[in-house]
Amino acid sequence: YELEQGKYPKMAYKLNEKVLQPQAIKKTSVKLPDAAFHESTIVTLKYYALNGYPQFMDTAIFIQKVRDWFNNINIKSIYYGQHKRDDIRNPMRREAVNNDLSFMEDCALWLKKWQTMGALSKGLSKDTFHCATLTCTAFAALVKYLFDCYPLFNYILLGNLCSDYLEGGFGWYRQLCEGNY
Repeated sequence: YELEQGKYPKMAYKLNEKVLQPQAIKKTSVKLPDAAFHESTIVTLKYYALNGYPQFMDTAIFIQKVRDWFNNINIKSIYYGQHKRDDIRNPMRREAVNNDLSFMEDCALWLKKWQTMGALSKGLSKDTFHCATLTCTAFAALVKYLFDCYPLFNYILLGNLCSDYLEGGFGWYRQLCEGNY
């Protein structure tokens, strides 16, 4: 962000002060981490890593993993992956279930490895690690179960499974704090 301060056009155009230092109530907004973990941020970090700032590459790899996970569990349309030309955004399909599930299982292993490296002191709490790991393993188990028990299912859209209640809860909190009555 600081390297691009005052430059136009910006490569990481989604980054701004509100994203990097949000107000307390805005921390529940999904738009802020979506902007921080945007594809433009990843591309910009990789560009600067190859052009004088090699320390940015680890951050780019981390953000890419989080973004891929986010894209994978937020699929709400069968054609979204084709539209965006991104295989990670394709729905879980019966014919490719082992390939699709390996991504979720790899994410869970990566989280467990990260936690054992002492990452608790570097930003994520024990509960956050547990929740993220449980989400990855539960989605993998749920997809296996649905394909095994329901032979008519050809694909599963994970975005329809995970967001409604969570978003409803955030909306309720926002109404409590910022509602204009």
